Amino acid sequence: MISGFAALASRDPNWHFRIAVLYGIALALTLDEFALWLRLADVYWDPIGKRESITAAVLAGAFLGLYAAGKPFWHAVVSELFVRRRRNRLRRVN
Repeated sequence: MISGFAALASRDPNWHFRIAVLYGIALALTLDEFALWLRLADVYWDPIGKRESITAAVLAGAFLGLYAAGKPFWHAVVSELFVRRRRNRLRRVN
């Protein structure tokens, strides 16, 4: 949470890389404990717990990869949705 707040509060570009590294470490530790959160039991050393944590990390990496690879596509989709909403609102008002 601290790294997220720092990223939002920071205006200095020199700190962005440091905050990103801190956030990545925190995210890795969070995904490592995913099986404990999912089962609410101590399954950390059990094979099922390891598999769930690894699956969560792989899925997070896959989503990040899809976002990075398709960033122009997703940017266009999101901007189109907002532009379309704005146009519809303006039509309703007029």
